[in-house]
Amino acid sequence: MIYGGTGPVRITIDPRARELISELAARGFSAYAVGGCVRDSLRGVPPHDWDICTSATPDEIHEVFAGRKLVDTGLKHGTVTVLSSGRAYEITTFRTDGDYLDGRHPSSVRFTRSLEEDLRRRDFTVNAMAADSDGAVVDLFGGRRDLAAGAIRCVGEPRERFREDALRILRAMRFSATLGFSLDPETEAAMHEERARLALVSGERVLEELMKLLVGEQVERVLLSCGDILSVPIPEIAPCINFEHRNRWHHLDVWAHTCHAVGLAPRDGNVRLALLLHDLAKPLCAADKPDGGRRFHGHPARGAELAEARLRALNAPRKLTALVTSLVRLHDEDMLPEPANAGRFLRELGDDGALLLAETQLADARAHDLAYPPALERVRLVAAAQTLMRSMILSDAPYLHSRLAVSGADVAALGFEGEEIARTLDALCDLVCEGNTANERAALLDAAKEMQVPEPSE
Repeated sequence: MIYGGTGPVRITIDPRARELISELAARGFSAYAVGGCVRDSLRGVPPHDWDICTSATPDEIHEVFAGRKLVDTGLKHGTVTVLSSGRAYEITTFRTDGDYLDGRHPSSVRFTRSLEEDLRRRDFTVNAMAADSDGAVVDLFGGRRDLAAGAIRCVGEPRERFREDALRILRAMRFSATLGFSLDPETEAAMHEERARLALVSGERVLEELMKLLVGEQVERVLLSCGDILSVPIPEIAPCINFEHRNRWHHLDVWAHTCHAVGLAPRDGNVRLALLLHDLAKPLCAADKPDGGRRFHGHPARGAELAEARLRALNAPRKLTALVTSLVRLHDEDMLPEPANAGRFLRELGDDGALLLAETQLADARAHDLAYPPALERVRLVAAAQTLMRSMILSDAPYLHSRLAVSGADVAALGFEGEEIARTLDALCDLVCEGNTANERAALLDAAKEMQVPEPSE
C-alpha cells in the first residue's frame, strides 16, 4: 500500500537499523533511515537494505561504534559500513556536493549537520525521504505525494540534477520500469534534453543501470519512449527507431519490435539484454525487394558482431559478452522439437545456455505478427522445442559426447582425424537421441564406420 497525503505517517524500522540509529541518537547525533528503504516500506515492499544517514562525521561514527566491526567503504563521501548480526548497514554523514565539473562526480563533498541539506542533493523525491528510530517519516520534497501518484520526479530543477550526474537519466528510466511509475513531464523533458551527457558516464555504470532497467516489469513502455536516450550509450539503436520491416512477419518497426520482445521475455537480464541487441544489424543488412518489401539476410551474424563490440565498449564481463553474443547469433536459427536439433543447441551452449536461447527465440517469435500463420507456427515450434530440451536435460539424454558408449579415441582408431572426430561424435549423438541406434559400443562403432568416406580407388 502506498501512503500519500501530508499528515504524519510511520514505517516499521528494521530492528538492527533502529538499534544503530538509537545508538547515534544517544550520543547526541541525528540519525535516520534514508532512501530506498523508506520508499519501499511506504509501498509495502520489504526493503533489501537499510541505509542510515547521520549528522555524525566518519570519525564520530567510529567512536560511537568502536566495539563493532567497521569497514571504511567510502570515507571520501562519509560512508562507514557497520556489521551487525551478520548484516551490513551503510551509515553516511549528512553532506552537500560541490560542482559536478565532469558531469559525473562532485568536485568536493562538504559534511553538514543538516538533514534537509542532505536530502536536497538526492536524485528523486521518492528517494529523498528519511525516517527516525520510531519510524516517523520526514518528507520535505513531496516524496509521499509522488509515491501516491506513481511518479518519478527530480528533487529541485531536473536539468541541474542530470547535469550533475547524467547516470540519473538511466536511473529515472530504471525506477519507472521497475516501480511501474510514470515520468513527471518536466523530469522526462529534461532527460531527453540532457541525454548527450550520458557519453560522460563510464561503460560499467551504464551497463549496471541498464541491467536493472531491463528486468523491470514495465520495461517495454520505458524503452519505447526513451530510444533516443539509449542511443547515446548504444548508438546502434538510433537507426532502428522507425525503421520499417515491410514484410508479412512483422507489424512493428525494428525498435518497437525489439521493445515488445524484451517486454515479453522472462525477467532474466541475460535474455532481455540479448533481445535488446538482437536486431541492431537490420538497418545495415536491409535489402529492398522489387515488390517493396524488405529482407535482412545475414542480420544475426552481423548483429552478433555489433553486440560483442558494444558490450566490450561497455566493459561487460567476458562471460556475459560471450553468452549474449551467442544468443544474438543464434536467435533466428531454426529451433525444432526434434532430438537431433535440440541436442545441437544443448551441445553448443550447454543446458542453461540452450534454455536461455529458447526463451530468447520464444519472446522474439511472440513479438512478430501472430495474425500471420507462419509466425504463429514458429511460436508453437519453439515452445515445443523448449519443452523437449527440458525433457532431454532431465532424462540425461545422450546429446553430449561424454554420454556416448564410445569415445573420441575409439572414433580416431577407425581412421577419423581432426575435426572429423567431433563431427562424427555429434552425428552419433543425433542418431542415439533420435532413436535410430542404440547407445552401445558395437552399434555406435558400426554406425561410425558407415559414416567413413571411402578412399578413392587408384
